[in-house]
Amino acid sequence: MEFSWTHMWQTMSPLAKAVAYVLVIMGLLSVSVFIERCFILFRHRRSSREFIKKAEPILNNPNYEASLKLTKKFPVSYAAKVVERGLKSYLSSNNNKKISQKLGRYLEVLSQEMRRGLGLLSTVGSVAPFVGLLGTVIGIIAAFQGIAQTGSGGLAAVSAGIAEALVETALGLFVAIPAVMAFHFLSGQFDKEEVLLRNMAGELLDKLGEKDAKELA
Repeated sequence: MEFSWTHMWQTMSPLAKAVAYVLVIMGLLSVSVFIERCFILFRHRRSSREFIKKAEPILNNPNYEASLKLTKKFPVSYAAKVVERGLKSYLSSNNNKKISQKLGRYLEVLSQEMRRGLGLLSTVGSVAPFVGLLGTVIGIIAAFQGIAQTGSGGLAAVSAGIAEALVETALGLFVAIPAVMAFHFLSGQFDKEEVLLRNMAGELLDKLGEKDAKELA
């Protein structure tokens, strides 16, 4: 008996097909989130490198008004956003403690923004194997139905149900494994970016403190 994907799909129950559709949709959502987050990360890193290169000599002078204008030219750079928020806080109130608190809260907001969509990857990685297991159970039930209809336990009676069960299991794992890998990869990359942004916020506070000390002197 020749195995045929088309024949197996045609013989699958509506519930088994629904499980397969759900897994495919989960897989497509995972891929779209991964691509979109990678694109955001790439744009941020490229823009931030250029921003830091141009902003460093201006901040060292210091010329904070010029630095603020420069941040407007890099809207996709998280580094530029941190510098912009810090300088705006400083110009409105040069209390370093308040500026530090505001930057800390803003970094938390940026962290949530950077990690948007990672919850979906985590959910897919956790749930997809169980959805595949549901399809497996449905396939096993179909195999037993084949036995009941033919009155025998031969290969012909159970092959369609067993194949359906194994395909659903494989599909669940095929969706879950890349989602888990993508989640951990992106989490690691965004962890690195958060460390860099915290360091940048700390350096900015140091520069602001140095300027105040020079003015008091």
